[in-house]
Amino acid sequence: MDALAKPLPRLDNSPMNWNYVRGALVRLRDEKGWSDNTLADKSGVPQPTISRFFAGTSESMLLDTLAALARALGVTIAELIGEHPIDIDDKTRRVVKAMQDMADYKKDVVVSTAETLARPDGKK
Repeated sequence: MDALAKPLPRLDNSPMNWNYVRGALVRLRDEKGWSDNTLADKSGVPQPTISRFFAGTSESMLLDTLAALARALGVTIAELIGEHPIDIDDKTRRVVKAMQDMADYKKDVVVSTAETLARPDGKK
């Protein structure tokens, strides 16, 4: 299993594992084929801030900065800090995002449809 897929054991008052966050950001940036400049353009975070963090010369970042990077990369802050795994592909992530705001009855339809499609014979 990918190291990023394992949530970090954390207590609410434990320090942030910024090395984990750094690794997650780099992985997601690289998966998209983006440079630091592209990530800066898409997130609104200054490129020098991103480069310093990736180089390790900046050990942490503000929550607003982390949120902007997460939005640009299409993940949540919880995924970036290791609270939820980020080892799902982009299409699955898009489905999850779309379902978050759906009414429960619509979620039931999506789940039922997905379960039917996942069966080898495609039958209920």
